[in-house]
Amino acid sequence: GYSDGTFGPENNVTRFETMLMLSRLHTIDSDLQKQIENKYLPIIKEVTNGNDEWSYTELSKALSLKLLTDNKFKELYQNGFLKKEATREDVAVFIVQAMCLQDEIDKLTSKLTQINLPFNDHEQIKSEYKPYVSIAYEKGIISGDNNKNFNPKNPITRKELAIIVCRAYE
Repeated sequence: GYSDGTFGPENNVTRFETMLMLSRLHTIDSDLQKQIENKYLPIIKEVTNGNDEWSYTELSKALSLKLLTDNKFKELYQNGFLKKEATREDVAVFIVQAMCLQDEIDKLTSKLTQINLPFNDHEQIKSEYKPYVSIAYEKGIISGDNNKNFNPKNPITRKELAIIVCRAYE
């Protein structure tokens, strides 16, 4: 939620907020969390120039989970990519990474041409994102709309992301 205690279910989320929310899928004891923060806080502070201080704890966890590498975080934060609205296909990538399913991704990536997605608009999904969308769909985490479209380029709301996080947590 927001600092004023509201949730804003219809508000769209950014890629940055998505990454932070997904890092919460993993419970880490306080000693380990402190070690993770000690490791990642210097790079976080350098990249953010002290901005977004509210996010440091979850951001350090997200980096330790390899939702992004340190260098990719630096690049995407500084060029503004992470502050843009998250799309449905972005969320599929982040959720599968947060679930530590890289082995499944690697297997599917080698068979990219064989991935059959059940969505009418599957051709609109970036090819490098298709393995992530496929796994998230197979695991019941994401679905299409009533017209069997995934709408990969559409922004995602806080409510939709909360549902996806709950499905992934189950």
